[in-house]
Amino acid sequence: MNGTDESAVQPSIEHPDRPVLNIRLPNKLGQNRLITFFKPIIMIPWLVWYTLWNIGVLIITVLAWFVLVFTARWPAEYFRFSASFVRFEAQYNSWLLNLTDAWPSFSGRPDDQFGATIDIRRKDAYVRWKVGFRLILAIPWLIVANFLPYGVALLWFVSWWVVLFLGRQPSWLRQMTTLLVGVNTRISAYIYLLVEEYPRPHGEDDEFEPSPVPRPGFEQL
Repeated sequence: MNGTDESAVQPSIEHPDRPVLNIRLPNKLGQNRLITFFKPIIMIPWLVWYTLWNIGVLIITVLAWFVLVFTARWPAEYFRFSASFVRFEAQYNSWLLNLTDAWPSFSGRPDDQFGATIDIRRKDAYVRWKVGFRLILAIPWLIVANFLPYGVALLWFVSWWVVLFLGRQPSWLRQMTTLLVGVNTRISAYIYLLVEEYPRPHGEDDEFEPSPVPRPGFEQL
């Protein structure tokens, strides 16, 4: 369970003003039609890897729950493993839903070249009762999480056809997609005990790359 993000496990005292969870999603206007057309096939390896990794993260979450309740601290290696998965999930969703053409990283590396960049900071100590009652506190978001795959599937279907015809996503579709990816990322980080903050659509420190100037012949919607 070796990770690649050393910054994710730095003591919080070194970065007192740094948000625990910061999301930077791409907001690209033009997409590659050829890549988009073959995504239903291309996505299969990432989908298989996502499923296998998610099983491992669920096991780690159960183990981490006991450790956090008794010690209030996340084991560094376990944190890297789970945080990397949340980054991978955001990168995969951003790519699948046509926010970017950048291929997702199989390792969940926090690198801009993979599209979405998710910064998750490990705190020095966690509030035990918030961890202990997480399953109860997370019930509303667990219900939302059960419906999110349907939202992802619907947006993917709409986005797939739109990009094939227009070569890009209209602004209203990009906004819906970034909102969905942001909410899903925050729910995952909360359910997997990586953060204590209750999920919300976006944070004050979240960043979204500005859209480039529309290509000649196209009007930005």
